[in-house]
Amino acid sequence: MPRSATGIYTTPPGTDGVPGTTVESAKYNINVHDVEQDLNAPRPVIAGGTGATTVTEALVVLQAEKAYQVVTDYNSAVLLPGSFHSAASASNSPVSGHEFSGIAYTTDAAPFPASSPPANSNMTLEARDQTSTDVPGVKYVRQRKGGVWGTWVAITETGGGGGTSGSTGGTGGIPGGAERRQVVRPRVGQLAAGRASRRRHDDRRPGDLEDVAVVSPEQDRRHQLGFDLRADQRQSALDHGDEHVVAGKRRQLR
Repeated sequence: MPRSATGIYTTPPGTDGVPGTTVESAKYNINVHDVEQDLNAPRPVIAGGTGATTVTEALVVLQAEKAYQVVTDYNSAVLLPGSFHSAASASNSPVSGHEFSGIAYTTDAAPFPASSPPANSNMTLEARDQTSTDVPGVKYVRQRKGGVWGTWVAITETGGGGGTSGSTGGTGGIPGGAERRQVVRPRVGQLAAGRASRRRHDDRRPGDLEDVAVVSPEQDRRHQLGFDLRADQRQSALDHGDEHVVAGKRRQLR
């Protein structure tokens, strides 16, 4: 064999020529055929290959995920971690007659040798409905534990952007499905005599305390308008050096 068990290539004995001597055809042919055999064999990882003869085996060796896996029967499909899709004719899908696409992930060990099929003993499938008019389509989850498949479970989502609710810890229907966070600044403390130190309300400094609240876009807009107006009024009074005006209107401006 051209290569050792660790994938290192060495030339056959007697390949090296001796200056001033006739090249022996037998040794020459042995070397040529040895190289031929190596070039037609799967290239090992140590030499820049994967040691595999198929795409699937190469993915297993490299511990990569597989895309575009086609599922025709969700009960008997053999899947590698990665993405999959199924036609409307697939058996045992979440909704009969619908197309689905999704991802698969597992806690099983990688197949060994690479040519072995994956165990699929412990696997999770997340499939999203591609036929439904909902955008995004409803997501269904199914798990296999100890070699036994469970049922498909529809995941309730709100907000039109993938935020989950109910048992999945939702965002309360905020548009976009994403959690909006508003930083509430502490109020300005006692004003110093003369020109007080000024800073923008959105600046942050080490040690500042913050309260975090989830707000709607409308609440956020109204809060910001009111905050900007009060900040401008205070700043105008400070610019004119009128500390008493600021102090006298403090309750009103707040």
